[in-house]
Amino acid sequence: MSSGKSMYKDIVEKNSDAIIVLSDRLIVYANRRAAELYGVKNTEEMLGTSIVEYIASSELVQLERLEQNRETDLNLDRIFQFNGYHKDGSPAVYEVSINYVPYEDDTGSLLTIRDATERLEVENRIRALHRSTALLGMATDWDQVSDAVLISLNEILHLSYASLGLVIGDELVFTHHLGNSTVDAMPLDGNGITIRALRTIMTQYVPDTRKDPSYVSSREKKDNESLSELDIPVIVNDEAVAIINIEDHIPNSFSEDEV
Repeated sequence: MSSGKSMYKDIVEKNSDAIIVLSDRLIVYANRRAAELYGVKNTEEMLGTSIVEYIASSELVQLERLEQNRETDLNLDRIFQFNGYHKDGSPAVYEVSINYVPYEDDTGSLLTIRDATERLEVENRIRALHRSTALLGMATDWDQVSDAVLISLNEILHLSYASLGLVIGDELVFTHHLGNSTVDAMPLDGNGITIRALRTIMTQYVPDTRKDPSYVSSREKKDNESLSELDIPVIVNDEAVAIINIEDHIPNSFSEDEV
């Protein structure tokens, strides 16, 4: 029997999902994954604390609803999504499976928690791509194409700034912006990461613009300076005819998948 208990405890402790047991709202058990998920040094720090400390305040209504229905156990789904935070303070979405278990002559709540943030972000991006495909399919001119591209980029990447430019004569003319810009056109024989993308007919990704002498700022004084830049040339018949310019005020802002 003792070996069986030891094996069960080992399975729970080494589970890839966070496992927490609540008595009312107080945490009476947490496995190691739970401590990792919420950024505490060890599970002992979590014991006796309220689960409210680990979820977003906007989710208290859902928590109260679950508590009200616990006794009657209405036919509600046992898997819920809760907004919370990663240990670095960034927003997170957790999928929580709830079961009720005996605990000290009462009923406790057994929570199995999985970080669903990355998966849901991918799903949201796929939906945004489908919407962008539909918008582009309905576009009949450059203005409509530009609007569709900027809307899609913003939905997928949550941008602080983006622009689209057309090669017109000996200039790159920025025709559409997402955010404020002080630059409407750039000479094709001048400086700039966007100009370099056109010349080389290659995507240019600069994770830290402070280290690239070709960077030309177009931010207004009231806006944060762009520290990451991604420029994608639009190529027709082996010539770069337009540019998609994406910037962010955070260095290293774009992942390998996005580049």
